Amino acid sequence: ATFYISRTGADEAVTIVDPRGNSFTNVNFPPGVKWFRGSLFDVVTIKQPLPGRWAVSGVEEAEGFATLLTELKLQVRWPESNLTVGDSVVLMVRLTENGEPVRAPGIKEVTFYTYKIVNSSTGQLVVQGSLNDKAEEGDTTADDGIYSTTIKLSETGEYKALIAVAGPTFSRQQHISFNVSTGIVNLILKPENDFTGEEGAMRVELSETAKALKKLKVQLIARQVGEKKAVAIPLEKFERDDGAYDVPLQMLKEGEYELHARVSGTDPKTKEQVSGQSDTLTFKSEGATEELVVEGEAEDELAVEVLEETEEEEETSPDLYWGLGSVVLALAWVGGLGFFFYRRNSKENDGVSIDAREAYVIPPELEARVQAVREKTSAVRRKPSAAEIELFKSVESRLQAAAAAADDDGSGETGEGADEAEEAGDPAAEDTSNGVSEDSEDEE
Repeated sequence: ATFYISRTGADEAVTIVDPRGNSFTNVNFPPGVKWFRGSLFDVVTIKQPLPGRWAVSGVEEAEGFATLLTELKLQVRWPESNLTVGDSVVLMVRLTENGEPVRAPGIKEVTFYTYKIVNSSTGQLVVQGSLNDKAEEGDTTADDGIYSTTIKLSETGEYKALIAVAGPTFSRQQHISFNVSTGIVNLILKPENDFTGEEGAMRVELSETAKALKKLKVQLIARQVGEKKAVAIPLEKFERDDGAYDVPLQMLKEGEYELHARVSGTDPKTKEQVSGQSDTLTFKSEGATEELVVEGEAEDELAVEVLEETEEEEETSPDLYWGLGSVVLALAWVGGLGFFFYRRNSKENDGVSIDAREAYVIPPELEARVQAVREKTSAVRRKPSAAEIELFKSVESRLQAAAAAADDDGSGETGEGADEAEEAGDPAAEDTSNGVSEDSEDEE
């Protein structure tokens, strides 16, 4: 219990009386009591106060007052547990009694607020300083009871912020753990907590940007030191209510591992592919109670099922559509031009019978390649754009114009021969024209 007692004069004596009737002053007080005497106030803290009615004498009721502080709390506002290198953090704290700021006259001048940032892994002190209520160095408003400062960290790692307030006869502290990383995903090794019984875990935490991705994929990549194979652990079943992922430490068989988390997905606004990975941590596993068996590939590659998913994404990429479309268009142009020159050549060589020519047969290799292209385009068919439709219409109109020009240029006898060839089932004319028509229908 802390008593705050204001006085009207510097020489006034203050006496405190406990429930048993025992009294003490600032020059004669028992063990377990701390007494600070200021110019116009006293602050007295009693470590184990007796239950019951306490009294203060020596204070004139009209000019002074005494108050009892039993619920002194240090409230701390820290932005989040995951920070990015280069972020500027505004640390804000205040001292409260039953949720309300402490505004006792004179106590502000003898109360000090400090902070330290310590690397959790090494124990090294990174930065330290004090907080103020003067609208300086990160504090926004003077004399509002909120003490602030701005902190900026430039290195990745796990940290602990130690914030303290020290009064004349009391002190309060708060400890806050946080992490500084370089990207949108962070990996933290959480050891077992013997005090609470909480099991250890490899925790993967995502930034708000990563959580908003569409088709989100999160993996923990584990590579045993000295090995070329890597294990990719999908994390869907390890997701927590807060959006983080806790992978049990017992998932990996005995050995030393290099671990990093990987995340990928699509930005809902730009529709672009976004990916990132955490810093690499070293972890020594004491043995697995639930072994995860996943066959890996060569160095710098992930597990087999991850590679298969990557290949599937490449097969349906936009570049593939354009590639297959270009092949089909090129074949259509080649077939159309071949048909045009074939007809034109037959008309220029008067007296040569069309029936005497050998029928054109598509080579088996070319026919197999065309069929393979059609099967692939059928598997990944999409609706063509307006520009592509106009392009294929242009090809069709040019082929028709070329055929009409060929019919008009020749003699009636040659034209008759061409018609007869078509009636007789000339494979060159029939197959080529059909091929162009079918390709155009498929694309539309």
